[in-house]
Amino acid sequence: MGVDNIFYSYERLGDVLLLRGEEYVHCVKVLRHVVGDVVYVTDGNGLLYECVIRVMRKDLVECEVMLVKEYVGDRDYYLHIGISLTKNISRFEFFLEKSVEIGVDEITILNSERSEREKYRYERLEKILISVCKQSLNYRFPVLNDILGFKELVDNSLSRGLDGYIAYNGLKYDKCWLGGNINRGGNYIVLIGPEGDFTDKEVEYAVSNGYKVLTLGLSRLRTETAGIYVVSAFKSLLY
Repeated sequence: MGVDNIFYSYERLGDVLLLRGEEYVHCVKVLRHVVGDVVYVTDGNGLLYECVIRVMRKDLVECEVMLVKEYVGDRDYYLHIGISLTKNISRFEFFLEKSVEIGVDEITILNSERSEREKYRYERLEKILISVCKQSLNYRFPVLNDILGFKELVDNSLSRGLDGYIAYNGLKYDKCWLGGNINRGGNYIVLIGPEGDFTDKEVEYAVSNGYKVLTLGLSRLRTETAGIYVVSAFKSLLY
């Protein structure tokens, strides 16, 4: 399959995938596809469908599935980022865009004691995620979880057997670098706090539950920068 563009569909009826809304506009109005054209559609769950456009309606494109390809990917580790919202939501959106583009498997919006923001539009973040995956030709979409409290996320990661790290600027704990501590085939979660960092109480809870305290260097990074740094570091060290 020589793929230049992919579309996203969550609707499949037998051997037919339906394109609606923005996907319809992108297919018909932007790329000017017509009946009989071959297009590529993903369900976001790791399958890419080679299709032929059979029907075009006023606001709907029907695509008949001809071939199916399963996503293999270029990473053999699982990375889950738990990260606080930024006060300026556009900075969080920037993190989301770049981390998905580089390669991450799961993102949880983290509500910690010093979080400066709790309200956001999940649908907008989901829309950004889908757009980035299409642009980067990634047809296994990362999981985007709704907001979750600090302790709940730590407890959840333990029940799933994830190897946990918490980024922290304080001086109370000995810290480790990612290099030498992570390996191919591993399953990881890294927690990134708000601009005011995690509280000592939160770090203590994470450490008492097996988390390692992680240093990202001497510079104090913004939340979104720290998130992108971690995703990039994993990709560089384990690619």
